[in-house]
Amino acid sequence: MDERQREAELLRQHGLFIRENCYYATGDDDEEPSRISNFIMEPLFHIEDENNGTRIFRMRNTYNICRVIELRESELCSLNSFQQKVGSVGNYVWLAKIDKLNRVKEYLYSKTDTAERVRKLGWNSAEGFFAFGNGILIDGTFRKVDDLGIVRGINGKAYYIPAMSKIYIHNPEIFQFERLMVHENRSGLKLYDYVEQLMEVFGENATVAFCYLLSTLFRDIIFRRTRHFPILNLFGEKGTGKTTLATSLQAFFLYGVDPPNLGVTSVLAMNDRVSQAVNTLVVLDEYKNDLDIRKIAYLKGLWGGGGQTKKNTGTDGMAAQTIVSTGVVLCGQDKPTQDMALYTRVLFLAFCKTSFSQKEKSRYEDLVALCNLGLTHLP
Repeated sequence: MDERQREAELLRQHGLFIRENCYYATGDDDEEPSRISNFIMEPLFHIEDENNGTRIFRMRNTYNICRVIELRESELCSLNSFQQKVGSVGNYVWLAKIDKLNRVKEYLYSKTDTAERVRKLGWNSAEGFFAFGNGILIDGTFRKVDDLGIVRGINGKAYYIPAMSKIYIHNPEIFQFERLMVHENRSGLKLYDYVEQLMEVFGENATVAFCYLLSTLFRDIIFRRTRHFPILNLFGEKGTGKTTLATSLQAFFLYGVDPPNLGVTSVLAMNDRVSQAVNTLVVLDEYKNDLDIRKIAYLKGLWGGGGQTKKNTGTDGMAAQTIVSTGVVLCGQDKPTQDMALYTRVLFLAFCKTSFSQKEKSRYEDLVALCNLGLTHLP
């Protein structure tokens, strides 16, 4: 039996057949077969999730027009939601009741491969890889996602990173962070040369800052042992280069992005930022001692790995605390003395030099240009 015959037999077992890219359901007894859609679906991947998994399909209608769509399991269990979702992407019409949809689902599910969603970028200790928005780095080799956002053949599994999927390519409002944290090697720079340039520009401060960067790569191990992880504080007058040093370190993970200004950033946004990736580094800029006391209290909590407490709407609705999973660099003109608890939880690096020679300025500009190309290939 060839592939086409096996497919026809599988459809027949579920009371279905296909004609002109439409599903037909066979009737009971002497009833005539009825057309139940003007499209067919090819299952591409099932994305595992204990709460509400998703499935990726390629839909082809009777006019031979294709679309790739990601459907939540809840949308496949509700006739109205399913009809609305497939109709939203084009001329894809479902004509039958839920029982016929369940027939098609059973047929499609029986031949669907499974992929695991990468929930957080950065280090995945369980599987031993480092995830970026555009692929996975494992054993020194970078495996880029395909056009669906799938990386295959990692520890015998497939993984799903949706940020670069063609499904969402025309929606710039989602996966904004994931689209920034991407792996590229455009500079050709070696790690030793980068550190040498960093120290030429920032001196001893660069030594401590780079050591802090290395520690963030092992933050999970350090935190398990000590139950805390310090904040690196770069403070000094405007124009001393403190924020540039911080963003030079951040360029190991994402680049070309201005750090959030604490004066206008909400606690909720801060919380999202420090919990989006694992064993990476986050820069928070413009710290001042007159910040809202709630923001200072939140910064204090980062030392102990505690984020914001909020209601968990995805499961049982009980309160849950966000897990902080990054190192944090705090930049500003003020030394954080407003709250002594915060003062004792930071590592201080002072910046006081505001006048620079032409040679020093040239070195600084060269370093900034390199960092703007990205350093994600260096770790």
